Amino acid sequence: MKKIWLAAIVALLLVLAAAPAEAQYYDNIKMQASQSYLRMGMNDTITLSVQLYDNSNPTGAANVPVVLNFLSAGDYMIFDRQLIVTDEKGTGSTTIRINPDNPPERYRLPVLVQIEAATEFHRASINVYITGTAPVSGYVVNDEMSIITGADITVKGPDGKPATYLTYPIYSSDGSGGSPMGYYRIDGLPTDVGKYEITATKGGLNGTIRAEAGYEGARNDVTIKNYRDVVNVSQIVANNQNPSATAAAITPSPGPTAEPAKPTSMTTTIIVAIILIALVYIGLKAYRRMF
Repeated sequence: MKKIWLAAIVALLLVLAAAPAEAQYYDNIKMQASQSYLRMGMNDTITLSVQLYDNSNPTGAANVPVVLNFLSAGDYMIFDRQLIVTDEKGTGSTTIRINPDNPPERYRLPVLVQIEAATEFHRASINVYITGTAPVSGYVVNDEMSIITGADITVKGPDGKPATYLTYPIYSSDGSGGSPMGYYRIDGLPTDVGKYEITATKGGLNGTIRAEAGYEGARNDVTIKNYRDVVNVSQIVANNQNPSATAAAITPSPGPTAEPAKPTSMTTTIIVAIILIALVYIGLKAYRRMF
């Protein structure tokens, strides 16, 4: 009898183990993009991520198929994978880029692209742009309008995200690269999408401005208040003349100790004449007193 009960328990455990686990419930889906802009001619890639939610909390609903579609301008972009299957965290991702076979050259930039992620019952959408590019430039200065060299420049896009599509580090010039001292220039910024947040940092202090790309002649100075920069002009000049020179090589050596100036013959003649005139004057006064 005991053997029968043991066999029944083992069989029940095997059935339970073989039964598929119940899929975790979700009632919403959210979508994010690593950047909001694809720049023409820059070979940019944007990562699209989805997350399933249950009552506003991320849920680990795995193996849920999520289909992505372009709601607008779909001819000009392509997916790395158009079907995402969620993992054990309820997430999944794919990438998009400009379609090299059909660039939007005949359209007025920027091009708005709407993307949708859809499960069986839920949908989410997000917007990205295809844009041209332009620079933002200016000087980093303090509140006394003195230039600041070597300030670290960082950029956030109009979407509030760090502009990771730029090449860092970016510094204000120290004059050794041919640019004016304190000058900065940021190339490759998407145009016609809003203002960028540009921050300059040095010595634990920073300053921030908001500027829009696309105005080549505009000067966008960043002010770091209360900072005082010390610039070694002689070293910058030496670096420009000999970029491979080391610090020791360009340090000026002390010159010989200057000797006291020796009087010239003209100076000596004038002094002797003054002495003679004084002696004559004193002699005349003494002579008058005697008579």
